[in-house]
Amino acid sequence: MAEKSVDLPQECWELIFNSLDHHRYFESLSLVSIRFLSITDQLPRTFTISSQVIPFLPCLLSRFRNLKEIEIREFEGDLNSLLYQISKSGLDLETLSFSKQNLFPLMGVRELGLRMRNLRKLNCSKVVSLQDSDLFVIGNSFPLLEDLDISFPQYYSRFNPNGSLALASFSGVVTDEGIFDLAMKLNRLCKINLSGNHFITDKSLQSLSSNCALLREVVIHDCDFLTQNGISFIMRNCDNLCSISLDSLGIPYIDSFFQESFSYAKTLCELHLQIPNLTAIFQNSFDPFLSNSRTVANFK
Repeated sequence: MAEKSVDLPQECWELIFNSLDHHRYFESLSLVSIRFLSITDQLPRTFTISSQVIPFLPCLLSRFRNLKEIEIREFEGDLNSLLYQISKSGLDLETLSFSKQNLFPLMGVRELGLRMRNLRKLNCSKVVSLQDSDLFVIGNSFPLLEDLDISFPQYYSRFNPNGSLALASFSGVVTDEGIFDLAMKLNRLCKINLSGNHFITDKSLQSLSSNCALLREVVIHDCDFLTQNGISFIMRNCDNLCSISLDSLGIPYIDSFFQESFSYAKTLCELHLQIPNLTAIFQNSFDPFLSNSRTVANFK
């Protein structure tokens, strides 16, 4: 008498499928049986949306119910409508990326925030015309946000050739007011990339370090009005700071206050400095700091 076959539990099948080199095999597996189809539909956690996917999007969002991360890439349609459609899907996203877009999707983000309050990571880097009002909406929509990338917003020729600081009060750019609002609302923020926001000052760093107690990583490249004082404030007041990346801050010399600030950064383990012509100065200034074996420092 033939032995009765015993099927594997679903957890075992999931482990087997996830051990495959690439999720592209899931489609073939889904054709084997209804059960395999059900299992493979539950496994994907990440999904990339491009213009080519849009005609099939309702079916795909309905099929893959456990998605946690969506990246919008090479999309040329109405981003507000797309985010509205995602918000209606019933998914519980943790990560959303829509960098290099021609406009910040204000209405779409608001709609998404009404239904997906658990978002932990948002990447809206290189968005055209990013401004304080957009940051207000981010803070209101995603109070649990831990990782935010608002780096290198694109403004093209909107600024006067002289690059006057008076433009920082213009409503069409990111200023200290927008960063202050984020700092007040995002008390779980752990990482922020402020690079390329040319009109923020040390006040932004002070508000972040004073209000975001969990802040661990800060990236600030090409921020013209940030100084040693702002960096020093972060290192002296962020008890959990473990990584900081700086360049092009226009630092002509290293003052003692800045150098001494490193002794306050007890948890700092990564330091990235890319400041032309000052490599030797930094290395000599931070010799005691760099001697700590837990520290990884890159000077360029």
